[in-house]
Amino acid sequence: PYLIQHSENPDIGKRIVYTADNKKIGQLYAETFAINKEKLNAGLFAAHPIGRQVGEKVYITSPVCTLQEDAIKFYARVMPGSSFQFMQALEPLKVGHQTNEAIYKQLQSPKLILGFNCILRYLQFKEQGLTKQMYQSLNQVAPVFGFTTLGEQIDLMQVNQTLTLLAIED
Repeated sequence: PYLIQHSENPDIGKRIVYTADNKKIGQLYAETFAINKEKLNAGLFAAHPIGRQVGEKVYITSPVCTLQEDAIKFYARVMPGSSFQFMQALEPLKVGHQTNEAIYKQLQSPKLILGFNCILRYLQFKEQGLTKQMYQSLNQVAPVFGFTTLGEQIDLMQVNQTLTLLAIED
């Protein structure tokens, strides 16, 4: 994992990270994926979000954009001294099928699924042309109703690029 280090005047409130591992974070991100810094964009960030590591847990934190000084702005606040790792997004339909199987194993007769889909996850599904397929897959288990959110709170941490489901049975 890398160590996030902010400049002498961190802008935590604006969710901007300037350096990590003694390098400008935009440069580190580009080097990690062997691409030109100008190619850092929302699609790459969706495919490779950053996971903030807190103890044994990893919390997804998606970048918004790069800034002129090779800084990266995030959707969630990132604290100085945090450790993080670059992640690889999983195949949505494969995870959806695994989720369906898990629901069937846990519940005898699912009647309703309530979904909380982070706007970033929704945009990823839309960009990849998977929105209809994802919901059709879930609807095979039970009718799906839900909301688009701006992320979630887990263990007092803001996370995003998530889809959380609550399956209900009789």
